[in-house]
Amino acid sequence: MMRFELGLEKPNPRRAVLSAGTIAGAYIAGGFIPLGPYVVLSTASTALTESAITTLIALGGFGYIKGYFTPVCAKTYRRAHTGCRLR
Repeated sequence: MMRFELGLEKPNPRRAVLSAGTIAGAYIAGGFIPLGPYVVLSTASTALTESAITTLIALGGFGYIKGYFTPVCAKTYRRAHTGCRLR
């Protein structure tokens, strides 16, 4: 079913450790985006505001970049703001 209906090949079992490491690294690196202001700033209330702003900018940037490089949404400015509609 994976090969004929979805066009997917059987996954290589040796690649599982590399894939798990990549996902773990991205999860850890992404976790530091909202925690960064708490490390740098001295007051928690200021850090909370900066953390929310930093997180929103990062999510918007990542979403825009993903929308730009995704084939369905590529080079369509309007779809980056309204969501990607599948055909």
